[in-house]
Amino acid sequence: MPPIMGAAAFIMAEFLGVPYIEIAKAAIFPALFYYFALFMAVDFRAAKIGLRGLSRDRLPNLLNTLKTGWILLAPIFALIYLLVQGYSPQKSVVLSIVVLII
Repeated sequence: MPPIMGAAAFIMAEFLGVPYIEIAKAAIFPALFYYFALFMAVDFRAAKIGLRGLSRDRLPNLLNTLKTGWILLAPIFALIYLLVQGYSPQKSVVLSIVVLII
């Protein structure tokens, strides 16, 4: 979710006593729409000022990037997994930080 929307979702979950994952499920389409609109705005602006992406031969190899950087995704996957399993947002964040440190 976008940053402000994510913060509001945590506050709503706390005030309403609804599990965070339920609020996140309800917010998935607005969040996807937000990121799509953001992508399009950046893409249109880049096209307007003539920015171009890297050529295919200069792009980093996806497999090599994942081999060296997969560890950075572990805390994100841990956070999502813990929230889906029903852990509180606070406990999920603390355990995700532990995964990051390890």
